[in-house]
Order: sequence, then C-alpha cells, then structure tokens
Amino acid sequence: MSSTGAPRLGHALAWFPAEEWTLAVQTWPDLTEEMPTEHADYVAEVEARTKRLHRTMSRPLLFMVSIDVAGLQSFCADSELGLDAGSGAARAHYAASLARTGTTAASWPPGRNDLCWCRSGRKYKRCCGPVPEAVATPAPTPLAPDTMVDPPDESEGQPQ
Repeated sequence: MSSTGAPRLGHALAWFPAEEWTLAVQTWPDLTEEMPTEHADYVAEVEARTKRLHRTMSRPLLFMVSIDVAGLQSFCADSELGLDAGSGAARAHYAASLARTGTTAASWPPGRNDLCWCRSGRKYKRCCGPVPEAVATPAPTPLAPDTMVDPPDESEGQPQ
C-alpha cells in the first residue's frame, strides 16, 4: 500500500532466459540492433537499463519476468491488442500478463545476498549487482500503465 492507502503497483519487465534468447534472436534478428547477441552480455545490458530506469522513476516497483518465444507468439495471436510478437510493446504486455496470472516475478533489485534475478544461481552482489547503470542508451521510454501489476507475495519473489 502507498502512503495514500491505494495499492502500489509495479511494472513487469520482460527478459529472455539463455535458451530462449538464442531462439528470440533467430526469430527476430532485429533484437540485436539494440541488444548484444551473447546472452551474458544481453543480461548485463538488461541490468544496466533497469538500473537507469529505476533511477529515473519515483519510488518504482520493478519485477523481472522471464518470457519464452512460443508463449509470446501465442499471447500475441490470442490477444485482441493486435500486437506484433517481435515488438517491445508485445514483450511488455506479455510480461505484465504473466505477472498478473501468477507467474513468478522476481522483485528488482534483489537484496545483495539474494539470488540474482537472471537465474545464474549466484548472489546478486556477485552477479548482476556490480553492473553499472546504462549511460549510453537513450532516455528510458515511460512505461505504459497497462504493464503495471500488483506486487507478488514476498514468498513468490525469488527466481526459479
């Protein structure tokens, strides 16, 4: 709850796990126009951009939601929104939909001694935590209100 008594909503941020990133790049080659091809570099870029986004928002609640290519394509095919599965908007809507329906969303940033959101199995402080904030990327695009979600229960916040 916020100080006004209204529930605080957060934003679900989509990311592809290693096995899905390779398939995503094969399916949508233009992803590499903005993001690195290698998964470890991609994860570092996601972390850097998330840090920048976090700094530019007022008291943000962010949640990292892993997505998969087949699920994203199915979501877009079934959606009445007419989303292109290769678009950032589609990934954002899909991540929010998954978070709303109970898919585990990892709270971001994790605690220093918590497991990293990227599923490396390492503590955040030894994994993505040291990645510096993105500075060379354009200013973050404001997040769409329809990508907002209720915060998951604390017990659900750990990546699986």
